[in-house]
Amino acid sequence: MNREFSIGLIYNLSLLLVLSLIFSIVNTRIEKAKGLRDVLAGVLIGIIGIAIMGNPVFFVEGVFFDGRSILLSMTGLFFGIIPTMIAVLMTGFYRLLVGGGGALAGLATILTSSFIGFVWRKYRLQKYVLDKMYFPAIELYIFGIVVHMAMLVDLYIFLPQQNDTLSIVALPIITLYPIASVFLGLIIKSQIDKT
Repeated sequence: MNREFSIGLIYNLSLLLVLSLIFSIVNTRIEKAKGLRDVLAGVLIGIIGIAIMGNPVFFVEGVFFDGRSILLSMTGLFFGIIPTMIAVLMTGFYRLLVGGGGALAGLATILTSSFIGFVWRKYRLQKYVLDKMYFPAIELYIFGIVVHMAMLVDLYIFLPQQNDTLSIVALPIITLYPIASVFLGLIIKSQIDKT
C-alpha cells in the first residue's frame, strides 16, 4: 500500500505542477487592475485545486490525498489574502461537497496550509522588505516541511478512527510534499520575475 500510495501521490503532484505552470503563464499575461487580477488569480487557483482534488489518491472510502496543501500554502505565500481566500472557499466547499470520513481533516488541511502560507508571507514582508519575493529553495523546503507537519497534525486530530493512517501516509507526505513545494515555489517565483 505504501508504494502504491507514493506512486499515486507522485502522479497527483505532477498534475499539480503542470496545472500550476499553466496558471503561472496565464496569470503573468493578465494585464488588469490589481483587484481584478487578484480575483481572477483566486478563481483560477480554486479551479486548479478542484481539478487536483478530483484526481486524488484514495486511502479508504472518504479519505483521500492530493496536492491541495501545496497549492494553497503557495497561494498564501506568493499571492496574498484575496486570491488565497477565494481559493480556500472554492476548495473548501468542494471538499465538503465530496464528504466522507476525511471531510473535516481535508477542510482543516485547507485552512491550515493556506494560513501558514499567508503568515509566512506576512512575516517575510515585514522582515525582508527590499527583496520580498526572494525565496531560496532551502526556505521553500523548510516551509513545505512546516506545512505538511501541520497537515499530519490535522490528520491525527480529525481522523482518530483511522489509527493506521499516519503510519502509512506520514513518510510519503513528509518526503514528497516538501519537494513538490520547492518545485512549485520556484515555478511561481520564475513567473513573477518575468512580470
